[in-house]
Amino acid sequence: MRLLLLPFIGLLPAIGLADGFSCSVNEVYSLTDSGVMRRDKSYESLLSGRSFSVDRTRGVITGYPLDNSSATEIRVLSLGNEASSFKVLSIRAKDDPYYLRIDVFRARPDIPFVGFKGDEVFSGICRPL
Repeated sequence: MRLLLLPFIGLLPAIGLADGFSCSVNEVYSLTDSGVMRRDKSYESLLSGRSFSVDRTRGVITGYPLDNSSATEIRVLSLGNEASSFKVLSIRAKDDPYYLRIDVFRARPDIPFVGFKGDEVFSGICRPL
């Protein structure tokens, strides 16, 4: 029986069953005083070439801009599957919480994500580790 499963092990990351992700930011939006989201290209250039990693089991995010090492509580709201997104909420005592959603149900190498940090919204691509 074990031999029958071997050909399918390589497909696990493709259907969103990876243990973690490496993510890079493509776009950043900030909330203006008038309540409109504005693309922040200077912030995007600061993040260019940088990535953060996500431990899917524990919800730990390492790396800027959504690093949750200072969080007082990390809640994995959903591990995600072939029909739903991975979701993690990072609660911080003195600051706004962080929220990250990775659309693991999109079975392909580039998996889109959206993250929220205060009045900033980040979007980009994750890859299974």
